[in-house]
Amino acid sequence: MHPLILTRFLYAKDEVELSLMMALLNNEDLRIIYYWAYELYYSGFAIFDILLKIYLDNYYEKQPYLLNYIRKKQQLWKADGDMKHIAYVLRNMYNLQASNTVFMARQYMFNYDGMKFNYQAGSVCATTYNDEGFGPTVLYKIEGGTYRAYFLRAVARRHMENVWYYLKMLLKKGEAVEVVEEALGIVLDATILKEKDTSLLTHYIIACIVQVLYNTDTDTDMNTDAKKHIFVVPKKEHLDHNRSLEEDKITPVYDTLMHKRFVSIDQDIGSFTLARDSFPDLEKEIWFHWEYYAMGSPLWQKRLSKWGGSVNHITKKIEFPTDEMQEAFYELYAYEFDELPKEVQAMSLHDTF
Repeated sequence: MHPLILTRFLYAKDEVELSLMMALLNNEDLRIIYYWAYELYYSGFAIFDILLKIYLDNYYEKQPYLLNYIRKKQQLWKADGDMKHIAYVLRNMYNLQASNTVFMARQYMFNYDGMKFNYQAGSVCATTYNDEGFGPTVLYKIEGGTYRAYFLRAVARRHMENVWYYLKMLLKKGEAVEVVEEALGIVLDATILKEKDTSLLTHYIIACIVQVLYNTDTDTDMNTDAKKHIFVVPKKEHLDHNRSLEEDKITPVYDTLMHKRFVSIDQDIGSFTLARDSFPDLEKEIWFHWEYYAMGSPLWQKRLSKWGGSVNHITKKIEFPTDEMQEAFYELYAYEFDELPKEVQAMSLHDTF
């Protein structure tokens, strides 16, 4: 279960990430896609890691060439800090051919409660799995065997349930990278291997396995494909709009969200485990404690620290050393969520299905 964290305009972070993914997969208006991405970016979250995970889950299998492009844009952003590089990535993810194989494999590995196996000494994997590799089967269990040996055998025979099970075991032991490179005959991207985000590495390894073992429509040489592809430039008006959303000041302050919220959380994300699921009355929780939940966002934590504030986890309130510091904070950020029009509140509080 993810903790409830609110973004700069007080959406739930996990729901913004999922709404961004859904907007891309549904080819929604680019302005909506940019809005969700910049909501995460300006809140202080690692937007490139989020974009990479969405790409690896949904697009890498059919378009592996784009990985190099995304990494290059990430490096440019690190060098100059220009927010435009995010839009370049999103514009070129837009309208790509999607595939859910990586996503389904990852869900199966880590969230499928029925992943319980029968072991038969010396057995060959049963052929009762389905075409996507997620059906019932019998795992290899050979006396004296290792996870490496089982994984290599599963890859060689395209027995995907064994592949996912033994990959999970190898990830736990920290041995996945070398064994996957050996099995697939490839060298994994060194920059991703160095990332602190271990979940990004997991996404990447699963995506590489899927791209090699499942896909026959694309060239596995990412550089060859990239040379043939024409990349698209985002419109200046879209970039300017997102800059103005961040930079323009609204007076009075409590009207800020009325002017800067214009997209609702995607209603079709209810099948995912959401932070909101922990609260019997989400509306009241946000009404009375929005400041507390906003402090999980780097942006809001920075704002709080500027005025010497701290978080009281017992009362779910923020506190300041002096009344003057508290007044200074609320002069800038008195969003008064409970006083907003219902339709503005509903953009983040409506039911999901």
